[in-house]
Amino acid sequence: MPKVSVVIPVYGVEKYIERCARSLFEQTLDDIEYLFIDDCSPDKSVIILENVLEDYPNRKPQVTIHHMEQNSGQAKVREWGMRKAKGEYIIHCDSDDWVDLDFYEKLIEATENGKKDIIVCPIVVTDGSYKRYMKISNSQNPNDFLSDILLAKTNWSLCNKLIKRSLIISNIVYPKVNMGEDLALTAQFLLNANSIVTLQKKPCYYYYTNQESITRQEEAGKIINRFNWACENLRVVENAMKIKGKSTSILVFQKNKQRNIVIPAISSKATFFLWFNTFPEINWRIIFSTFIPTKEKIRFIRTIFMNIKYLF
Repeated sequence: MPKVSVVIPVYGVEKYIERCARSLFEQTLDDIEYLFIDDCSPDKSVIILENVLEDYPNRKPQVTIHHMEQNSGQAKVREWGMRKAKGEYIIHCDSDDWVDLDFYEKLIEATENGKKDIIVCPIVVTDGSYKRYMKISNSQNPNDFLSDILLAKTNWSLCNKLIKRSLIISNIVYPKVNMGEDLALTAQFLLNANSIVTLQKKPCYYYYTNQESITRQEEAGKIINRFNWACENLRVVENAMKIKGKSTSILVFQKNKQRNIVIPAISSKATFFLWFNTFPEINWRIIFSTFIPTKEKIRFIRTIFMNIKYLF
């Protein structure tokens, strides 16, 4: 059993896959496996990956390149990787990102020989010309860390979280759609965990802000799709919290945040009521909730006021 399994979705990244792959193959940790999952990429991403691998013959036995039968989206690709991974711990890496060369070794060291369930490290956001460190929570308790995620005080990415595989194979509901799938999974892992370690300094994961990614597409139809997907995955979180007997009142923040996705697409009675009737239980709680910032309360009131004609 390898110490770490790295799950890497591959789709449309021929400009970036070499940088990503080299940072993975040059890791100081030897006991590692790589699962590259080709989601029917339309470009030369896989060819480039295979060419790069030729420069690292010692890594070949550790590499799996799987080809999905049809384009399935990142949620299904991640699921395939997690189901097939053999490592004691599992982590994800997006194929347009890269990592420090001692990234996985430092994360494994922080597990204290497998005693810790989840290790979290910093993310650096960059577009190639600037760098910004994303703040991560100091919480050393999985429940508190989840609360910080749900209140947007720290990120929910899977790529900077080393997860013990036993947490992943324990009653996980895998998301069926993209947009917020990392939140749906991370929340479930935290609900299963007994311990978490946050590393406030190095090692780092470098998140590349690709302007062509799905979250950058702003056409009305795509906004509505993103909205529906995000809400579906948030319901996965809500159901998981209920099963664990956790209060879901804190979800008012995320429910409001996900509903806000569709606001730019409101141009008819139908889209207004799509917004208004999704998580309808929060409509008037927003005004009084201590979890909702004042600016978001104002945004809610403004949206109602601008579309009040649809209510009569």
